[in-house]
Amino acid sequence: MKAFSHRMFEKFRSRSTSRNLESPATLPKSPFLAVDWSETCITVLQVQLVKNEFQIGGRAFLPWPQEILPSSDASAAGNWLKGELQKNGIPVLPVVACAPRPRGMLKLLQIPDADSASMIKVIHHQIEFRAGAQPGEVVSDFLVLPKSEELSEGLRNVVAVLLPTKVLQQIRETLTAAGAELLSCGFGELALPTFSGDSAGCRIDVLCNHAKMEFVLSCDGDPVASLGQQAIYDASSVTSWLACIERIQLAVAQQLGRRSIDQILFWGPMAEEAIRFCRPHWKAVPPSLGKVTDVDARMLAYLNSLLRKRAVIDFAQPRRAPDPRKEQRRRLRQAGLVAGAICLPFVIGTLQERSRLDREVSKLRLLEKELQQFIERGQPILSQAAFVDRFRSERMDWGNELTNILPLLPESDRAYLNQLTLSQREGTPAAVSLSGLAHSAEDVSRLNRNLLDQVKNCELRSGGIEPNVMDREFNSRFSLELRFKSKEELDAAASGSSRGGAT
Repeated sequence: MKAFSHRMFEKFRSRSTSRNLESPATLPKSPFLAVDWSETCITVLQVQLVKNEFQIGGRAFLPWPQEILPSSDASAAGNWLKGELQKNGIPVLPVVACAPRPRGMLKLLQIPDADSASMIKVIHHQIEFRAGAQPGEVVSDFLVLPKSEELSEGLRNVVAVLLPTKVLQQIRETLTAAGAELLSCGFGELALPTFSGDSAGCRIDVLCNHAKMEFVLSCDGDPVASLGQQAIYDASSVTSWLACIERIQLAVAQQLGRRSIDQILFWGPMAEEAIRFCRPHWKAVPPSLGKVTDVDARMLAYLNSLLRKRAVIDFAQPRRAPDPRKEQRRRLRQAGLVAGAICLPFVIGTLQERSRLDREVSKLRLLEKELQQFIERGQPILSQAAFVDRFRSERMDWGNELTNILPLLPESDRAYLNQLTLSQREGTPAAVSLSGLAHSAEDVSRLNRNLLDQVKNCELRSGGIEPNVMDREFNSRFSLELRFKSKEELDAAASGSSRGGAT
C-alpha cells in the first residue's frame, strides 16, 4: 500500500510538472489576425483554423509611415493601423504576432533538474543574470529540452529566449489602440523545425527572405541556437553561410557536444535561389527545399508551432511559476484524491470479499454440473477413440516395410519394375505385388532368394517367369507377391520356435 501511494503521488507530481512547463498559449477557434511585425512594416493575415488547417483570408502589407512609428507614438500608430485594415477589408480581430528576431536573444542554459516551480524560478534567475539586464527590462520564455545522456546527472538543458520589454509594449499598445487584443507573440524563425514534425538528430533550418537570412540549429525538433545575417544571394556568399553554421555549432558545443548536421532545409521566398548557389559546394549534407517557400514562411511557422504545441515561445503568456495559493489548493485536492484512492479498498473490501465468495460457490456448483455432463458426453468419444486405436494398430506401416523390401531389388541394369501394388482389405492379410522385367531368369531367382532370406514376416508367392520376346535385353517377365503374416501368425511362429529351443 505504501508503494501504491508513492506511485500515485509521483503520477500527480509528474502531471503537474509537465503541465507547468508547457506553454499556456493556444490558438483561437474563431478567426484571428496573424501579424508579422517589423520596425519598418507589418504584414497582416486574416486566418481561420478549420480542421487543423489554416485558411488565409485577406492579406495586407503595410509599411509604417515615417511620421507615425510605434516606437515614437504607439497610439497614433494604432489608429493608423485600424484605418489601413478597414481600407483593405480586414476586420479587427485578436492578434497572434511574430516579433522582430533581431531584437531578441537566445541563450542555452544548464540548470538543476527539479520540480516545475523550482525550475522556473531558477531559469528566470539565470536569464536575468546572463542577460545583464535590470528586472523588468526584458520579457522571456523558455523551452526545457529532453534529458540528455551527454549531461551530468541531475542537469537539464534549457533554451531561454528574451525580448526587450519595450518592444513587447510597443506591439501591445499599438494593437490596443487599433482595437485588437494580443493573444501570443514569439519568433517565427525558431518555429521552423516544427514544420517537419518530431524529427530526430541535428538540423539546420535557413529562412531566406529578401533582406535577411536566419540560420536555426535544432536538436530532436527543438531549436537550440540561431544566427542571422544580411541576405546576399550569389556564389561568393556560400562561404559566409558555411561559416555561420560553424559559428552556431561552436556556440552550443559545450552544452550539447559537437554533433554532426543531419539535414539542411531552406525556407522562404528566396529558398530556391539559395539552394541553387550552395548545392555545388555542400556535398556532405545536400540542402533540401522546405515545403513553405512564400514570404509568410516565418508567420506560418509560428502558427504551426502554436497549433502543434511544439517548441512554443510566447512572450505574451510566458511560462511562470504557479501561484502559491492555487498550488496549495491543487495539492490539497491531489492529497484528497490520493487518500480516497488508498482508503476506498478498505471501505468496500468486506462487501467485495463476501460477494466474491458467493460467486465462487456458484461457479463451483456450475463447474461440478458441467463436469458431470462432460463425463456423460465423453463415453461415446472414448469408445470411438478405442476403435480408432485398434484400427491404427492393425494397419500396415507401408513406409517401414517398403524400406526393407526395395533395397533387395536387383540393380536397374539387371531388372526393373513396371508395377508395384500395395493392398490391405478387411479380413485379408496385407500384400505387396511386384511385376517387372529381368535380364535373365537367374536375376529373378536371386531376387526370390533375397526376399525369402531377408523378409521374415512375409510369405513369398511367385507368379512364375515368362519369356519376353519384345525385349532382347530384358527377356524374362516375372511377377511375385509378398503376403504379410498377421500378428497372430507371427506370435504362433515365435511361440513354436521358443518351445522347440527349450526341447
